[in-house]
Amino acid sequence: MPFLKHDFIGEIRKLTEQGITVLVGTQCRFEGSSLSVYETGRRALEAGVLQAYDMTAEAAVTKLMWVLGQTEDPREIREYFQLNLCGEVTIG
Repeated sequence: MPFLKHDFIGEIRKLTEQGITVLVGTQCRFEGSSLSVYETGRRALEAGVLQAYDMTAEAAVTKLMWVLGQTEDPREIREYFQLNLCGEVTIG
């Protein structure tokens, strides 16, 4: 997520301020990611993104579709993403 020459984080902030859920994952196949490690990730978290942690892309998309079927409330969506519902994610 570049932020120096192209303010991608600024655009994410605009979306989250409108109540749009933005989910960020990694292409790393194993171990997942922690957005709090690097400046770009911290800026994304501050902008309101949800972190996919170690979920596969398929698990993240499926979970997001299920969650959006349960609620449209951004706070509740965030709460669901902080839960391991069926072994899809390791949050630690």
